[in-house]
Amino acid sequence: MKRTIIALDTDHIKEYVFGTSALKEIRGASVILDELNRKEMFEVVKKNDPSAECIYANGGSGMFNVDSDKADVCISEIRRLYRDKTITGSISGVRSPEHEDFSVDFDKTSKLLGARLRMAKDHGNPPLRLVTHSFFCICDSCGVEYAGHQGEENTLICPACMKKRKKNREIRDDIKAITSGKKTVSEKHKLWDRLLLDYNTRGRRRPEDFNKLGELSSPSGYIGLLYADGDSMGRRIESLKTVNAYEKFSKVVDDGIFHAALKAIQNHLEPKSDSPYFPFDILLLGGDDLVMATVADKAIEAAMTIIETFQYHTEREWGEPLTVSVGVVIAHAKFPFGTLLKMAEDLLKFAKKEGTRRSRDYSKRNGQGGLINFQVVSAGNSLRFTEDYNRIFVHKEKKQKLIRTLRPYDIQTMELLVKSIREMKSIPHNKIQALQDAVFLNYPDSVLQGLVIQNRLKKDQKRLLTDVLYSFSTSDNIFPFPWFEEGNAYHTPFLDIAELYDFIQ
Repeated sequence: MKRTIIALDTDHIKEYVFGTSALKEIRGASVILDELNRKEMFEVVKKNDPSAECIYANGGSGMFNVDSDKADVCISEIRRLYRDKTITGSISGVRSPEHEDFSVDFDKTSKLLGARLRMAKDHGNPPLRLVTHSFFCICDSCGVEYAGHQGEENTLICPACMKKRKKNREIRDDIKAITSGKKTVSEKHKLWDRLLLDYNTRGRRRPEDFNKLGELSSPSGYIGLLYADGDSMGRRIESLKTVNAYEKFSKVVDDGIFHAALKAIQNHLEPKSDSPYFPFDILLLGGDDLVMATVADKAIEAAMTIIETFQYHTEREWGEPLTVSVGVVIAHAKFPFGTLLKMAEDLLKFAKKEGTRRSRDYSKRNGQGGLINFQVVSAGNSLRFTEDYNRIFVHKEKKQKLIRTLRPYDIQTMELLVKSIREMKSIPHNKIQALQDAVFLNYPDSVLQGLVIQNRLKKDQKRLLTDVLYSFSTSDNIFPFPWFEEGNAYHTPFLDIAELYDFIQ
């Protein structure tokens, strides 16, 4: 029997899931895609070809070994399923040449499928020309599709947004069944079943919106948004030679990101005794991707645990450690979510790019992969970290080059930063802010101002600042304060310390 490999990949996942800023629609969209991907996709394939085998189905993608005569039907039916379930979502699918045995040289087949998928996505699905009229109302939520339903508070909602809200209500009821003890058996394709059965959930529920999440934070009113993604996964996938390797790698990575999120929740995000809400929400999880909202004061520690757990899990299951990098944005709960997500994605891209550079230039302070990049949104700072890095954080003078941040951080240096912030809680907050202002001055003035600030502190506080600066340097040259010299430039951790000071407890 001739066999064919079909490969499928969801189109524009983030545009569908984060098409609106409403938390209930984000959650509903995420669950719709997750259930389509993990459960319903293979059910359609199996219905059309009982002999089909699943290689993997997670992270918005799927790959199946099917009867060659059934391949086109399977792809067509899956595309139809996605349209019916999402209204505005779609999925691309391609097939490999026929073969009797894919156990040999499967890497060539995989590369061919990858190229065909890229071509299919570039070609795209033909846009639908909607009938229009001046009396037709646009959806009050997404602002794109035509409204077709009455929503809450006399709003008009399109069918796609209505499906997202309906799915969110279903998951809300499912979570209630778990937290009340009525549901004790986990359905493996359901994310919240797997998350909550080992979590202190009695009487708790997901936050109704980002404002509720912000109320749980310290300081109140702020949230953290974490965006995690695997490092160099494409290169690793290209090195896989067999179907079994593909299947195992996909499972290890998918399980790894789940266990990383679960460990972060268990270690840092236990509900407060007087609160009915979880201090977090999972917005997207699958493959090597994770988008997660948390209370602001636990965001950095959660990100650190995600990186450590993913590396530990993959090393144990795969035989070598794989890494994820994380972008973390801390902002007021009322800050526009779309902008917040773009900032987190920008921070993540910067961290991944820097991780690649450091892997070629490994040093004591700069580890390989698994980096954390963060930003706290305030009235005076930039919303574009990558574009403004050289303009804001790097300052060149005639003889000196000042680098005002150590971002992005590897795990060891991030742990050191958190430890330093906790130790510096004994120093008056206005002195920390003064150090932050000092590093933005030119070199002579920053040194003068830094020494003035240090000399106005108590003896043990002066010593603490010196010890903190020394701990970040790989050399003994930490003079003049507040800089240390390394790699023909002057560096300082005090801007990063000041930025995170209020959000490390």
